[in-house]
Amino acid sequence: MKTRLLLLFLLSSTFCFGQISTYWIGGTPGNETKWELASNWSNNHIPDAFTDVIIDGFLARNNTQPIITSSVEIASLIIYSGSMLTIKNNGELLIDGEYHYTNGIVNHGGELVNNGEVRLDNINYFEPVGFLNMIKGIGKVWLDGNILEVMEYANNLK
Repeated sequence: MKTRLLLLFLLSSTFCFGQISTYWIGGTPGNETKWELASNWSNNHIPDAFTDVIIDGFLARNNTQPIITSSVEIASLIIYSGSMLTIKNNGELLIDGEYHYTNGIVNHGGELVNNGEVRLDNINYFEPVGFLNMIKGIGKVWLDGNILEVMEYANNLK
């Protein structure tokens, strides 16, 4: 819990520099899992390129988990244990650090089911072990414009 509070403090301090943080709360009747709906987010705004996104099942209404079905861009993503983000085959998640510092995707025991595309560009720090432990699905992963063969990458880490 102390780690989460410290992380929340650090993420909220980025507000002074133009980035904001938001939590997935989900549960909007009829659209419980829809990423692209403002009422499913703690600040009532759909995340954009300057938003640090936190998915924590502990904070979600009725334990709903977000699903991406379109193209979205965010500043960073943190997924906690017991939480899952799903990217459908027509969905795309872009995290681009060209104009801000980002760790891209940080895993604290969560899952990313990618059946679409994940694009990581200009990431300041890429955590391959955490990333490989969380990703599932048949989608493509791009790192700085190059396709990342997840299994091949995992074998090279050994």
